[in-house]
Amino acid sequence: MQYPHEIPIEQVMFAGFDIETTGVSPRHDRIIEMGIARARLGESPEIVETLVQPSVPIHPASQRVHGITQDMLSDAPPFYQVAMDYLERLEGTVVVGHNVLEFDLKFFNLELVREGFRPVFLPGIDTKSLARRLIPDLRRTSLASVAEMLGIRADVVHRAGSDAYLGLRILFALLPGLMRDGIRTLGHLVEQGYVRWPARGELGQALLSRFVEQGFLEIEVRLDGRGARRIPVLPVTLTGHRWDFFDEREEKLFSVAPQDILAFQ
Repeated sequence: MQYPHEIPIEQVMFAGFDIETTGVSPRHDRIIEMGIARARLGESPEIVETLVQPSVPIHPASQRVHGITQDMLSDAPPFYQVAMDYLERLEGTVVVGHNVLEFDLKFFNLELVREGFRPVFLPGIDTKSLARRLIPDLRRTSLASVAEMLGIRADVVHRAGSDAYLGLRILFALLPGLMRDGIRTLGHLVEQGYVRWPARGELGQALLSRFVEQGFLEIEVRLDGRGARRIPVLPVTLTGHRWDFFDEREEKLFSVAPQDILAFQ
């Protein structure tokens, strides 16, 4: 999917996206709820929220945060039954949310590859970073705190649909100020670092392009204390200081610093 940089901000489809999980470890935990709120600036959003049946129990600490119990999931569909609907809703959007690229999309991509789907790579706006840059004297950076600073009421937090909508509302509250300062297109948002592309640097973009072109990757990587190995992988995240891949042979997630990727094909 192409994202023309010259497209006016008013024509960009944004998607607030949020998940709730059994715990905080992508390696061991699973998604139990997904929510998406799609809209262009000035439009009323389409909001969808879905409970998901996980294959592992909910950690008590996580349950205390989101309040989702095992009983609430007894009739929920498994991830693979709802994945395609969310993929279709996310297609062509700029995804929005607190830590959305490194947390929500990381979990989502890992669930996708476990179930035989291809991972999805989208440009994204991290509303936490956006708020730090644009809200003077911001002291607390939680989603609810940022919303409160902007005068946005949040009746429910830590549920996927409401948090997805809240992230979208935060973005829409901040965009007019940027537009008054001359930031008028998607390209301007990218140039100023407000929109982050789904792969970092030339190597990340090359890896993503190769994956999109051929549907698989094999990387030669230097692993801690074990020399170099060639591994067939699916990319999960290509942002941040360490990139995540799914090892297809061993069926597990591993992280590696970009400088430890020696070659790929």
